[in-house]
Amino acid sequence: MDGKTPIAFAKFVATQFIDPSPKLFWTQFKVDKAIDAISDSKAHKTGLFSLKMTIVEGMKNQKEFEVRDNASWFKPLDKRPDIMQVRAFIFQCKDLPAADSSGSSDPYIEMFDNIEMKDHKKEGKKTQWIEQ
Repeated sequence: MDGKTPIAFAKFVATQFIDPSPKLFWTQFKVDKAIDAISDSKAHKTGLFSLKMTIVEGMKNQKEFEVRDNASWFKPLDKRPDIMQVRAFIFQCKDLPAADSSGSSDPYIEMFDNIEMKDHKKEGKKTQWIEQ
């Protein structure tokens, strides 16, 4: 495994992302047993993380997006901005599976359309990722 392929997944209902008054919740990942033919599911744990999602719209200097309130998501299609992006902020992760099938490497988090952003501690397999 090259570290770029996800080894766990979670499914959501689309209405969870457009709720005007969203609630915080923990999501449990399921191990993807098809990746590297993982045979012992007990060796790989699922992970939990705290996630904040916001809608980002508009462009500044052709690079930066401006965060506005989520009301634009509910506008009619012809009134919505041309450029929109859903931005996810992960505040805390725990019990994440290792980034490789052997379980020897620390987990990593990948966000923003395959641009890897990570913050990890060198404490081994029980790493807990927390944004302060």
